[in-house]
Amino acid sequence: MAEARKVVDNQEEWFLVEAYYTTGLRFRILYGSNQGTDVELSGASPSSQLSSAFFLGNVNYFLIKGTEHNVNNIGRVLEINLPDNYTIEVDEWQIITPIRRDYTYRAANQKWRIFYPRNYFDEFDVVNQDFYPNGAEP
Repeated sequence: MAEARKVVDNQEEWFLVEAYYTTGLRFRILYGSNQGTDVELSGASPSSQLSSAFFLGNVNYFLIKGTEHNVNNIGRVLEINLPDNYTIEVDEWQIITPIRRDYTYRAANQKWRIFYPRNYFDEFDVVNQDFYPNGAEP
């Protein structure tokens, strides 16, 4: 986490965000000038490449590189997919380790496991459709 903070301090296009779940998946800026602000992520965001196993019942942290839009609306309550939401259009992202997974809320046809790597995505994540390394789910 300390390394991620250094990146944010030295490069203004990078943001440290946390994913959390209320009535839906949300992201909040965890560190930096807009700390504590909810933000909508668009483009190549983590939510377009990861399943709910990484979001429900967990808090995962992400280093996001992207472009801010609607900065004048920082602090306003977000309504999902409104065109004037404070948004970061994501170009690339990295998950901050340890990676947390929760298989409690799985579809009947999806597999789960007790032991998993905490420092990387593995073949199980891809085969089980929990991680889409080439973009949005099919």
